[in-house]
Amino acid sequence: MVISDYLRDCVGSVKLEPWSPELAAVFSRRGYEVVREGEARFLGRVGFDLSGLSDLEGVADFVECGFRGWGWDFGLVPGDGVVAFKDAFRGVAFQVRHASGAVLNVGCSLDIAGFRSRGAVNVDLNAVDPVCGVLPVDVVDDARVLAHFGDCSFDSVVLGDILEHMCDVDACATIRAAVRVLKSGGRVVITVPFDKAEDVPHRGTFVPGEYTPGIPSFHYRDLTPEIVDSWLGEFVGVSCAEEVWVDSIFYGFAMGVGVVLFKL
Repeated sequence: MVISDYLRDCVGSVKLEPWSPELAAVFSRRGYEVVREGEARFLGRVGFDLSGLSDLEGVADFVECGFRGWGWDFGLVPGDGVVAFKDAFRGVAFQVRHASGAVLNVGCSLDIAGFRSRGAVNVDLNAVDPVCGVLPVDVVDDARVLAHFGDCSFDSVVLGDILEHMCDVDACATIRAAVRVLKSGGRVVITVPFDKAEDVPHRGTFVPGEYTPGIPSFHYRDLTPEIVDSWLGEFVGVSCAEEVWVDSIFYGFAMGVGVVLFKL
């Protein structure tokens, strides 16, 4: 069983503070028991302020991402963004908020965001992880090529926390492949952390040193905004619109960035 599916099965109830019948109805439709008094079973509570938040389905998507991953308590604040008090999952939330339509989730790993459950196609280099077992992979493919997919096939392509494992040439090749399979007007949704390799021995879940030859299973260098800018320079104003949606992300161990490129 996929870990995210297992964790969702364990989530019995959601406590809303303060009470919101509108948000309660959203969670009820998704199969959760919504409690008003006492403690929610297994996961804790959701505290929120609905002023300025009109997309309640998006709020529920965001909360579910965190529940699947760690079962944290969440706080939602008003405004354009949705932020967690313990917000290492803002990268996942960014992906969920901006990927829509027919979605290709590249480098899906455990699919903590649950894209597959909403109809996305999950792609990864490996269908089995030595630590986590069978992954929720639909197609085994190389992100740098995406050979299994034709041009103009998807509305959104998610590159969630994978480019930091690549050299500049491979990162650009991956973005180029994502743009190729996008329909006109589609979006590439990118999230990356700016961690320091020597400070964070991030080895991921995959035990060997490489996912595949040339793609380390760890963050082998310090990633900076300047490096990400150098990747985007090939696409912005060329194959993608000058408009780029950018948000800062706090991963808990480092800052990072979320970027949305819009295909011309």
